[in-house]
Amino acid sequence: MNIQELIAKAAKKTGSMKALAEKLHKNPGRITEWHQGKRKPDAYEIARIAIICKMPIFETIAEIEI
Repeated sequence: MNIQELIAKAAKKTGSMKALAEKLHKNPGRITEWHQGKRKPDAYEIARIAIICKMPIFETIAEIEI
């Protein structure tokens, strides 16, 4: 899984990219930048997204960071 897939899954779980941004306390533009590959979330942010997706935290971080 890559960050784009993870974000898409989290957006689906929360209802939208905007709802995901609100849940993460981030600007929606930042989520879009992550999704487009313009920026990369840090490990803490990846962990929070993994929790939203009900995915294993450490495995998800490792997979995204590789």
